[in-house]
Amino acid sequence: AGTPVAEIEQTLQAKQQYLPFDPMLVEAGATIGGTIAAGLSGPGRFRYGGVRDFILGAEFVAGDGALIHSGGKVVKNAAGFDLPKLLVGSCGRLGAITELTFKVFPNAPEYHSFRIDSQSPEAAMQTMATLARGRWELDAVDYRCASQSVWIRIGGSRQVCTLIAEDIGQKLEGRSLVAIDFDESGKFWDDVRRLRIGDEMHDVIAKVPTDQSAAQQLAQWCSDRPEVVAMHSSVAGAVCWLAFRRDSLPEVDQRLTELNRCGMLLRGSVDHGGKAFIGARPDNPLEIAVKLAMDPPGRFPSFSG
Repeated sequence: AGTPVAEIEQTLQAKQQYLPFDPMLVEAGATIGGTIAAGLSGPGRFRYGGVRDFILGAEFVAGDGALIHSGGKVVKNAAGFDLPKLLVGSCGRLGAITELTFKVFPNAPEYHSFRIDSQSPEAAMQTMATLARGRWELDAVDYRCASQSVWIRIGGSRQVCTLIAEDIGQKLEGRSLVAIDFDESGKFWDDVRRLRIGDEMHDVIAKVPTDQSAAQQLAQWCSDRPEVVAMHSSVAGAVCWLAFRRDSLPEVDQRLTELNRCGMLLRGSVDHGGKAFIGARPDNPLEIAVKLAMDPPGRFPSFSG
């Protein structure tokens, strides 16, 4: 579990394989166990699913010291409760992860990206909704709030990707898709995976699960105060990454509470009473029951933090 994701990606690349959910913060030294515990998935989650869809088995130490083996080495070789899935996003509250088994996919020979400019966050969210419902097999659908632009990524030859882009343009009633060159495309998606959002003053990063309505409201709010908070949305609006100044935490916390959304702090030192979450986080009876079952002695942090 302590293996750096960068080492895993390098090993897979040698065999033309990869982890399609686009692991985040690889260059920052993220480990595969930390990726599971934080439940972080990148833009590739749109087509292939998040990190929880790729974990097959796990070994972890429970609160009573027992070494638990769950899942299997292959897809159809596991029975019983799918405990590895519970570890995703648990932030170390259910057990100490020691070993993980993943399924991987063959990498596409090449990728091509296109940009769709929008006049407003509302128009951008409508565009993403159309793309999400479409018949096209898009690898990623993201929205950059600062430029009010929707970005899509497609795996395949340039000719095929261009034809898909033209078909999308027709579905969007003639709106043009701007083809992005290889260098700019690579930098854009690399910046997303590294969570380079906003500028150096936006030193706190939070992950906020959303839907189209909440993402639109957040995007409009961020557009009105770019000096305070910057936003990037992935997975066609299913998750928003917020970057803000540490002294703006109360304002961001209040806004998320008003939207009944919870954010997980990922980067940046803030005085928040040692808590990892901001915004609305109501008690979840299911979380409490799972915590009690997997950590009876209460050795690991509670879900209230």
